[in-house]
Amino acid sequence: MPHRRPGRTLPNGHVVRSNAEAALCAFFGEMNISHEHWKLTFDLPVGDDQHMLFIPALHLTGVKQAERTVLVQPLDSVVRGSGVRRMQLLRRRHGAEYRLVIVARRALHSQIPTDAYAHVFPLENFQPLLPFVRGLYV
Repeated sequence: MPHRRPGRTLPNGHVVRSNAEAALCAFFGEMNISHEHWKLTFDLPVGDDQHMLFIPALHLTGVKQAERTVLVQPLDSVVRGSGVRRMQLLRRRHGAEYRLVIVARRALHSQIPTDAYAHVFPLENFQPLLPFVRGLYV
């Protein structure tokens, strides 16, 4: 894992870096949805000879939405350094290949720029996420 602090290991063997990621991992596990943590990396250009590294938290393996790989990113904040800019860059550069789903507290939804995600779901209750996930297997 390319982070200074690798996180903690859950009983299923997955390493997570936040409580939100752990909750998503448990949710996907209960639904038997295979996923990986911190496996894909993107080197995103932001200017002349400048790049930003983006490593999405979760990658749903074995399913796609409209031929796009599904990435799930928990988001705790929209302040500078929260990763929103990286998500915007990923969507601009790789939007045809990847579908980015953000899971965040409802209070943040209106503050997240719409070009940072394809879908946004509440962290407080994964019920709205269920139809989306089930639709991946149709």
